[in-house]
Order: sequence, then structure tokens, then C-alpha cells
Amino acid sequence: MWLLFGHASASELARYEDDESVSWTGAYFGAHGAFFTGEGELYVPFVGAAPPDAIVDVTGFGGGLHAGGRYQFPSNIVVGLDYAITRGVSNSTPCTLRLASGTCEVELDWEQTVTARLGYAWGRFLVSGLLGLSIAETNMRLKNSQTPGIASAESDATRIAETYGAMVEYAMRPWLTFGLEWSRRDPTVKMHHVIDTNGVHVGAADLNIIGDVVRVRSSIQCCSASELEPAVQEYDGPFSWTGGYFGFHGAYFMGNGDLFIPANHGGSPDASADLTGANRGLHAGARYQFHRNIVAGLEYQVTRGVSNRAPCTLSMATGNCEVDQDWEQSVTARLGYARGRILVSGIVGASISETVVRLKQSQTPGITFANSTGATIGVTYGAMVEYAMRPWLTFGLEWDRSDYDIEAHNLFDPNGINVGTADLGITSDVLRVKSSLTF
Repeated sequence: MWLLFGHASASELARYEDDESVSWTGAYFGAHGAFFTGEGELYVPFVGAAPPDAIVDVTGFGGGLHAGGRYQFPSNIVVGLDYAITRGVSNSTPCTLRLASGTCEVELDWEQTVTARLGYAWGRFLVSGLLGLSIAETNMRLKNSQTPGIASAESDATRIAETYGAMVEYAMRPWLTFGLEWSRRDPTVKMHHVIDTNGVHVGAADLNIIGDVVRVRSSIQCCSASELEPAVQEYDGPFSWTGGYFGFHGAYFMGNGDLFIPANHGGSPDASADLTGANRGLHAGARYQFHRNIVAGLEYQVTRGVSNRAPCTLSMATGNCEVDQDWEQSVTARLGYARGRILVSGIVGASISETVVRLKQSQTPGITFANSTGATIGVTYGAMVEYAMRPWLTFGLEWDRSDYDIEAHNLFDPNGINVGTADLGITSDVLRVKSSLTF
């Protein structure tokens, strides 16, 4: 047994050099260097003026720390969960605005990622795919801009994006590994509220970052390096659903968004947006099976919402609008009954959805073009059927409905002036096909 920071004799090291049966099971932590390559599309005042006012080169070196855990099955399949925090591009990139005269700077300050990993091990080599979320803190500065009211202004914002990629890793020692990782971030537009030097809100701008990151990673691992886990036996008797799990799911949204302009005017909605489309996400949770086969659990999941913008025509306020349901997060309690490998559960909990409303060419007084981002909370309920293909692998089909509270959106025109409000109420049914690894 190899121990973290332990000592090994020459004969033990020689056995390791000749031994290709290395176990990747265990926890690890380490440091990495990173190279960011990408670009940021900047729209002033915000999306709607095409092409973008500026395209910023977001390229440079950074570094950070990471930690995680993984488990190797007898078939050499390796699953894991990884957290990394990386200092982003430290130098500000100047750019020249094309539609709004002036210059700007964009910084990618810090990035955090949480990724699920699935791979295959060949002795000391491990090849993995990764999928998860990236949370980045961005800073934007406008200088000498002729956009009305903006002489010198800046804005900070946090953006969430999906990340995916691949990694190759090599075990130099039972406790020391080196890896090369590539990952990409899906483009996600984030609205920045621009503040001038006097602290006054003077406008808005959208920033869309598209980029790749290459990391060189060094990790210290704490686990057995030469003893594989005992083979998992097929089960033909009672099966326990007790334990933690995490996994990936595909989702199909069937929803509707009712938009009232202005807010609280009553009557029929001014617009009804069709929020239908397919996407994907991640989930994790834990459950416990009681003696009478009752199974109770708690689950968190995050799902990318409808990616295509749904145009809609206003009936009372002439014009048109777009509604995006960007991200949905939910926390649900689950109560079910198990019959061997089959588990049937009911679901109830809360969900949070990030939404964007855009009005274009509206004749509502004062609104020539308006934009708003908001978050709304709703009640979620549904049901799920799950089947255990292996003691560590399950597949399930889930339906849930989310009824969201009506959320008031403050509408801002191109000059950053609040020109009105709109109410948005969303009701959404979601079908999810889920694959989970249990431990």
C-alpha cells in the first residue's frame, strides 16, 4: 500500500516500474498552468446591434489549483468529479469600438469549473472526457466612449457556461500524476450594467466570451497504486439503493412564457412565448433505502435551458419580443418504492430559472429597444422511474413540471435608462433521460 508522502524501498519502486496494473481510485489535489485562447464579443449598448461593437482578443496565461476524486472499476472504466479554480487572463486587452466610438478593455479575472469525468485506463495512462460548468468573473471598462453619458465606465459580472473537453494523464509514481487537458466554453451572453466614475448607472453592454483553455496539470494522489478493487459481482437478489450518485441527463423542455407589458396591467398577456427545445445538464444526490423498500433522497440538478430564442408578437403593445430561459437549477426531495433493480419515485421541490427578456421595435412609450435579465423561483413536482443496470450504473426517465412565480423585469433602453417594467410568468414541463453513477 502506497501512502501519501510515504516512503518506498528500491524494490517497491522497481515493482511499480514493471507493473502496468495501476489503480486510479482515490482523492487527489494539485496545481496547473493554463493557456486561454478566445475572443469576447462586446455589444454597446447590448445585443441587437450587429455586428458586435468590438471583438476582444482574450488570450494569455494563467494558473490555479484543482482537487477531486475518482473510482476505477474492474473493467478499467474510471469515473470522477473535479473542481478547479484558475486565475484568468491578467492583462487587459484594448479594443476599438466600431459602432460606439471609443475604446474598451475586457478582463477574465477568475474561472471556476466543476466537471464530471468518464475515462478508460491503460495501466499508467488514463484518457477521460469531461463535462460540467464554468463560472467566470469578468470585468469590462469603457474609456473615452461617445455613447451618451459614458465618459469612463466599468462593470463586473459573473457568467455561467457549459464546458466540455478531454484529458490525457500519466502516473509517474503511485502518488504523482501529470496530465494535459483541453476544454471549451460554450458562448453565453451576459449583460453588464455600466457604472460611471460617479457611481451612476449610465448604460448597459452585453459580453459574449468564446474560448478554449489548455491546462498542464500536476496532481498528488492518495490511494493504492497497485491493487485493483475486487471484481464487482453480478447481483441476483435484493439490491440496495442507498448511497450517493452523480450523472448526466438530456432534457426536453415544453414550456410557455406569458409576458405582460407594462407589469401588473391585468387582462390577457401581451405576448406568449413558446419555450420548447432540447438541452442537457448535470445532477447529483443521495438516497437511503429503508427495510420496507421505501427510498428517500435529495437531489440537485442544473440544466441548460432552451437555447433558441423564441420570437413572439405583442398584442397590446405593438412590437415583438424574445424570451430566453438560460439556466434552470432545482433542489428536490424524492420518496419512492424499490422492487429490486427498479425504483419508482415522486418528486417535489423548488427551481430557479435565469431568464432574459428583449423588446425590439416596440411602440410602448419610451421603449425603442429594451433588455432585461432576471431570475425567478418556482415550485417543481413530478415522478421518475429508474433501473439499475449495474450496482454502480443506473438509467432513468423523469418528468417534472415547474410553475414559476411572475417575475417583474426592469427594462433598460440603449442609454441605460429604466423605461418600464414587464412581468414574465413561465410554466414548463421537462422530460429528462438520466444516467447516474452510484457510490
